[in-house]
This record gives sequence, C-alpha cells and structure tokens, in this order.
Amino acid sequence: MENLYHLIANPSSKNGVLSLKKAESVLDAKGIPYKSYICEKPLEAREISKKISNESGNIVAIGGDGTFNNIINGIEDFDKTRLGFIIGGTGNDFAEAFHVNKDACEAMNEILLNREGTIDLMEVCGRKCLNVTSTGLDIEVLRTFNNMKVFKGKIKYLISLLITLIRFGSYRTVFKLDGKEYERNAIIIAGGNGICYGG
Repeated sequence: MENLYHLIANPSSKNGVLSLKKAESVLDAKGIPYKSYICEKPLEAREISKKISNESGNIVAIGGDGTFNNIINGIEDFDKTRLGFIIGGTGNDFAEAFHVNKDACEAMNEILLNREGTIDLMEVCGRKCLNVTSTGLDIEVLRTFNNMKVFKGKIKYLISLLITLIRFGSYRTVFKLDGKEYERNAIIIAGGNGICYGG
C-alpha cells in the first residue's frame, strides 16, 4: 500500500479545518507525504474516498459522524484501503464508542503506528453504517437541522430537537428481530454497533 496519506476534512464541521492543520503538522514534522482535501459539497468526501480506495491508499477521515459515514460509503475496496479517524465534528458518537483520541495530533500519531484493527459495518438498503442506523425522531431532527440557516454546533442540534419534538408524533411500525416479528408504536428505532448514540 502506498505511503501517501489522504486527509479528507469537512470544513463545516466544528473543528474540521483546525484538526486538519494539526494532522498536517504531524506529517510535516515527520516528512511523511500527504494530500489534503477540504470538501465543499456534502457528498464530495464520498467521491474522493471512492477514487482513493479503487487505487489503493491510506485515508484519514477528519470530521464527525456525518463525514465518517460519507467516507465509508465511498470506499469500494476495503482490502486495498486503510482508514483512520480524527475528530473534527459536532456529532462524535462513533469516535466516543471506539475511543478515537480527542487530540488531533495524538490521533494522527496513533494512526502512523499502523496498529490495524477491524470493525463490523452495518448495511441497510445498500448504505453502510459505522455506529448506528435508525429511523424516526432522530431523522426528523437531522432534517430540521439541515434546513436551519441559523446557529451552529450543539445549540443548533438542541433547537432542532425542540422544534421536532413539538411537531413529531409516534408511528406504527413492524420489524423483525432474530426471526420474530414485532409491531409497535415507535418514536425511534435504532440498531447499534457501538455504545453511544445521539451524544
């Protein structure tokens, strides 16, 4: 696998660009080659990671849950791709569940140690998920969040949640678990791969 590191950052995430700069400083100090990508469009990270994975490479995802999700959904060949994570977002459930170092410099140094591990991915209707897959209230919160033009960060999430709680009601759902079918009134249905969801 090539020695070049591909740093993919989300500039709209809480600390995306700052974390990118810290990761770059570690690589500069060690003389390790890298290429940085600052994504300007929501799905750009997916397109970039797809290209890198098809050519074989090291990807460092810098952002939060949304950025990480876009990057893993771009990767087509996991056998040819090494993937590391640096926190730079608002929603960091995956990073919390899998103990990603909160300091960007230290996280980059840990990635360079090449201590590889594997994690399971979930897949729903062709979409890969790292930490949780869900439907219901949380999806409506995200829709409200994405449509809101004011506020940033956690305050934006909290306001989106309050607006959604006022508007949202339960719905009837049918699901199967371990071969058994259930019918319930639900607000949220979630399947998890980690220990943290929604903070």
